[in-house]
Amino acid sequence: MKKGISTDSGDGIYYAIDESTVFSNGERGIKDRLPILEKISFKGEEVLDLGCNTGEITRYIARNGAKWVDGFEYCRGHAMAG
Repeated sequence: MKKGISTDSGDGIYYAIDESTVFSNGERGIKDRLPILEKISFKGEEVLDLGCNTGEITRYIARNGAKWVDGFEYCRGHAMAG
């Protein structure tokens, strides 16, 4: 989160993570993202995961204390695979 950008819009605080720290050599699996995800507290958060692919990260967030979480994937093939 220290490399992220937060903005207080009045409706809440939104975080954007520097994408250069999210992807590891082009890998997009959860095991490659765990070092980052484990640093974020999702407890009590409301999360919308846009472009959630198969929902692997969405399910991780739900299991780790989020108050509410949902995912949206535009690509039917990815959404059906999850």
